[in-house]
Amino acid sequence: MLKRSKQEHMIKINYLKFLILTVLSFGLLCGCVYKLEVQQGNLIDIDDLESVNIGMTPRQVIYLLGSPVLDDPLQNDHWNYIYYKSDIENNNFQPQGVTIFFENGVVSRVDQSNINP
Repeated sequence: MLKRSKQEHMIKINYLKFLILTVLSFGLLCGCVYKLEVQQGNLIDIDDLESVNIGMTPRQVIYLLGSPVLDDPLQNDHWNYIYYKSDIENNNFQPQGVTIFFENGVVSRVDQSNINP
């Protein structure tokens, strides 16, 4: 009877050691996760942006830059291309944007600026 209780006691100790080692391993691995920089919105290539010229049609602009992120059907005179460059680790978000203005169905002006939050 005494021998059996020693065996049960050793099994319980080994199980607890395994459990503690497993929990500590997961805790250490969670701290080693790579945090990726995420960009949301349109990915605007600077060469494509510089290719947008006054007099281009909306279809040509969509071909170069894609559809605008903010599309207001009540105001067709400008399109906003907004994207956020973010550093998740530091909780830092940098909004950036480009606005394409249209007059008479063609590009009249391109406003490239950083947007202050």
